[in-house]
Amino acid sequence: MPAKHSSPTPMTKAPVYRVDIFNVPTQARSRFLDRVEETHRVLRTIPGFIEDHILERPGGPGAYTIVTIAKWKDEETVRKAKAVVGAWHSKTGFNPQTLMRELGVEAAIGEFRPVELALPA
Repeated sequence: MPAKHSSPTPMTKAPVYRVDIFNVPTQARSRFLDRVEETHRVLRTIPGFIEDHILERPGGPGAYTIVTIAKWKDEETVRKAKAVVGAWHSKTGFNPQTLMRELGVEAAIGEFRPVELALPA
């Protein structure tokens, strides 16, 4: 019998994972990762932050695939984190979209929630 899957309802207290996948040209890797590390230093100071990972693999000739994952306590902390990061961007004059355009970085960004599986009895 197949497992039953349920989705958490909006505003649940389940953790939220922010997963960003970047296709980064080889020549832009160092500069891009400097900014990723700087951003993650800010993320780690925000209440509700649980953990993060910065991963990479060769993404084809002349490119890398870089994946960042940040785990947050819940939806409320994600909202607060977005405000903190937005304020930090304004204060420092950093515009991630401009940097990615200049470096030729392509991104797929999303928020994910755990899938709850009903295990057989």
